[in-house]
Amino acid sequence: GCGLLVTGYGPRAAPLRGPGRDLGQEAAVVFAGRRGHAEVAATLRACRVAVVPSVVDADGRAEGRPSVVAEALAAGARLVATDAGGIPDVVVPGRVGWLARPGDPDDLARAILDALASPVPPDAAAAADALDWSRVANRTLEVFEGAVASRRATADGGATS
Repeated sequence: GCGLLVTGYGPRAAPLRGPGRDLGQEAAVVFAGRRGHAEVAATLRACRVAVVPSVVDADGRAEGRPSVVAEALAAGARLVATDAGGIPDVVVPGRVGWLARPGDPDDLARAILDALASPVPPDAAAAADALDWSRVANRTLEVFEGAVASRRATADGGATS
């Protein structure tokens, strides 16, 4: 009863089309390509589970925290993501979403099935609220203003470290 909608584009899109075709599941997998913000938000609100399977390269590097993590939480979607980069800083298993080990398709499948069988976690809305751009911008401004004030105080001789 589930399908897969892949939103976005990039060099990995073409190789991802083959497995669905090879398994006879081509009709259940839709590659939507690039979509605007409103379309992505509507898709996330309608999905049963938003899955963000980030890749960790051979050197252990991963993307920081994809913006789709905040977007999925803001849309009220159940979120399954890879335990990599900055994602686990936000996605607390059982409280905000589900995490899967990088490069482990069986663990990703387990997390997706767990998410499908569960309600949206209790802290997902609060995590989304904390990631709202206006809150992030205000907090960033506070940090910069504090740094400037500290530098001025040090330059004026009013503070020493």
